[in-house]
Amino acid sequence: MSPILRVLTTVSMAAVCLVASALTAPADPRGVGVGSSSFSVRCSLWRTANVDVDWYAPVDTPKALVFLQHGWLGSKRQMRDAALAFASDGYLVAAPSVASLSVTCGLNNGELVRNIGSALGDGTVAQSGRTALGELWPGEPDRVVVAGHSIGAAIASLVASSPGLRDRVRLVIHLDGVESITGYLHDALQVDRATPILQLTVPPSSLNAQNSGPRVVATFRPGGSFEPSTDGALLTSATHCDPLGDYPFNVCGSTPENQRAFFDLAVAGANQALGAAGETFDVALARLGPLAVRTPHLS
Repeated sequence: MSPILRVLTTVSMAAVCLVASALTAPADPRGVGVGSSSFSVRCSLWRTANVDVDWYAPVDTPKALVFLQHGWLGSKRQMRDAALAFASDGYLVAAPSVASLSVTCGLNNGELVRNIGSALGDGTVAQSGRTALGELWPGEPDRVVVAGHSIGAAIASLVASSPGLRDRVRLVIHLDGVESITGYLHDALQVDRATPILQLTVPPSSLNAQNSGPRVVATFRPGGSFEPSTDGALLTSATHCDPLGDYPFNVCGSTPENQRAFFDLAVAGANQALGAAGETFDVALARLGPLAVRTPHLS
């Protein structure tokens, strides 16, 4: 499939998800506090953008704050099932919506993305969550995990490399990550060569042919100079859509087993990177058996 057709296919799939995601607000799941907020961030010398965020709060003191970024033409609603998986395991989750098609204030605006990282670092994002959740606010954790799906993985890496946030980030998670057309991932790895990256990938398809399967670790190492300090995994029968779960509907026919495998490995990877209570990545990977195989370190 040509690169142009692949992009059009990805955009069409994401647009269907975006329309569906606007139809229904997320229900309050039992045991997890849910709220919505927004914060302002500058995207140019003259313009600012409002970033809407859905919050998912655990009952107890959170292990870390998880910033969970959607992909191209996506929205915060699509990340609900992944957010619930983290929150149910004790993480405070912020799932933002960022416009894709805005030239000056969208996902292709590097200044906007970097300033989102700054807003995470200086407490602006947390303050909006505190206001949204009220008495359900569990407190702002000092440690941060930044995760993203598809192109959201490249955005997550750039957010995590922000100077005011980088020292607090303990892990970046790529949920079948794809590099952005503006090279965010490459730029981020040139800046930050120390933060561990957990890469969960699926076999090649028309939606992720740019970076797929075990090759993804090498692809994400500019000049061969970056060595991730966390293993990844190839989910052998999964699809690019699996991290989107079932909410508001299952656009790609993902199976519950593959969705859960993505969520379990992501949460377990965070536990292992943080040294936090709960299932570790190695245990989760062994439990999943043939559904996932380890992506080895590259020297």
